[in-house]
Amino acid sequence: MVDTIMAIGLVSMAILAYGYMQKSQKIEQTHINEQRFLQTLDTGLMKSFGEVIDTYQSFLVPTSDSDTRWGWNKMNRVSPFPIYSVSGGVPYLVFNLSRSGIGTTKLLKLKRSIASYFRGSCRDNTSRVAGAGDNLYLYCEDLRGLSYQVAAGSVSRAVALGNPIDPSDVPVAIVTFAKRDGAGNVFGTETYNVSYGGEYQKRQVESANRMGEMRSAMESFTNATKLREMANVEKSDKSGGLNSADDEFVGWHWKAFGNNKSLIQSTYCNKPSGGGACTNLNSANIWRSGTNIKRGLISRRFIANLMNGDSTYYNDAFGNGIYVYPTALQCTGSDYMACSINGLTIPQDDYITIGNPPYVTAIYTEPFKSKGVPARPYGRVLVAY
Repeated sequence: MVDTIMAIGLVSMAILAYGYMQKSQKIEQTHINEQRFLQTLDTGLMKSFGEVIDTYQSFLVPTSDSDTRWGWNKMNRVSPFPIYSVSGGVPYLVFNLSRSGIGTTKLLKLKRSIASYFRGSCRDNTSRVAGAGDNLYLYCEDLRGLSYQVAAGSVSRAVALGNPIDPSDVPVAIVTFAKRDGAGNVFGTETYNVSYGGEYQKRQVESANRMGEMRSAMESFTNATKLREMANVEKSDKSGGLNSADDEFVGWHWKAFGNNKSLIQSTYCNKPSGGGACTNLNSANIWRSGTNIKRGLISRRFIANLMNGDSTYYNDAFGNGIYVYPTALQCTGSDYMACSINGLTIPQDDYITIGNPPYVTAIYTEPFKSKGVPARPYGRVLVAY
């Protein structure tokens, strides 16, 4: 009898132990699934951020003289920051995309690439969402919310559609997800923070490199032009250049914004006999005279003439348009975007009375258009000659 009772007790203990083990394994698996989901979201948000910007990079070339905002006004329907949306009771991670400029094939490739970053935790459900258009809808079963913490506070999207990305305002994504028990039942929610710090830092460095190369190109062009003009000696009996002393007071950097690359690099000041202006430079092909010359025009010519037409230099690594303001010292206000760009006068004799060097050019992105904002090497550089 005792043996029977002991046997029953041992069996009961074994059953309880087995049940406990099963429950423990389920809890452990639930924890593993949760960590996998969060890691996927973390990786997916970072990779998709770069993928969206880089995919549209070659398309972001300014065409209008007054183009402004993100991607030279061409990215008003695109964002590298997804939003949280519920459609028909289904939670979605939504990417705003557009085939404009990149075409249908490239858009589909981009969508497949983004979806692959979230594979295992989310799946592409775009075909089931009415009115999805070019947007990508990822169904993430355990996603319960997504917001961003930026300098201005908590927002549903880190940067509004079409607005420039401030490289110094690093967002943190706040992911709200479902908490499940060992049986897989949802019993509440929790939040998980994903910082864009690493991705921003890499792109800050790349942006600084681009702007630094633009500054070097401008400095090299100006110095080489000035040396050539100084060697173009003034002669009283026939046409020639300015007096060497006068060359120091001429803004030769302005030639960089001419229409014809060959002419701006080979044409000298050819002054009429007896003195006067270098009339041969008074041409839209060589010397950009006139007033209120637009930013898009200036930037396009800078890239064509000094950066060999490389479209990479139209934007920083965040997709913001890079602007060139040739005569920065003329801007007496606090906002470079609000100041007109006025062409310099035609070179002639006796520049001693015109003004004092240095001439200064500002190379900047829109988040750093205000002189009241501390300059960063990835947002604004000044070139003095």
